[in-house]
Amino acid sequence: MVLSIRELSTLLYYRREPDYVPGLASELTLSRYKVASPGNPESPLAQHENGLLSDMMRILAELKGKHRSDAFNKRLLGRSVALVEAIGHRMAYEAAQRAGVDPHILKLYEADAMLRDMSWYSERGLSTKEKTLNVEEEMLTLLYENLDQLLEHTGVKPYIFAPIVTDDSWKRFVAILPTLQGNAYVNIQDPVANIRARL
Repeated sequence: MVLSIRELSTLLYYRREPDYVPGLASELTLSRYKVASPGNPESPLAQHENGLLSDMMRILAELKGKHRSDAFNKRLLGRSVALVEAIGHRMAYEAAQRAGVDPHILKLYEADAMLRDMSWYSERGLSTKEKTLNVEEEMLTLLYENLDQLLEHTGVKPYIFAPIVTDDSWKRFVAILPTLQGNAYVNIQDPVANIRARL
């Protein structure tokens, strides 16, 4: 059975009991279920997903396929969350890519996903923590410099009412705030002065 991203997300949503992640990982390891194949099997996230699943299948073979055993529980169930997260990261990345999400955002997402299991990427010579952190920093800088354009591209502007969003709307908001005055005097150079703001 091949699960699409919609079917996978629906499965994970409706199966809220604590065993859904190990259960799904077990079914994938036993080849009872399959998720949609990666669009680019050479991408780091796809390699991570495939590597984790291959490791689990190798261990299952060592156990002679005995999936209802203490050895299976000890050796494989602890790897379940990492496998399901890896599948989710790869599928989310590819869905965002198909939807035309900015490549810098995709690169930032990929770096963040890699940092969650950096040892795996390092052990296989795919990246180092320093290199991945540098990519993350570079993408954050680029995205911050273009934040206004990115927000404009989302089409949410008609739905944003907070005055702090633009300098002009903030100035208009501050201009209509009431100004309170009084006759109190405080010497702000006096280190003993206890100054408190009260509303």
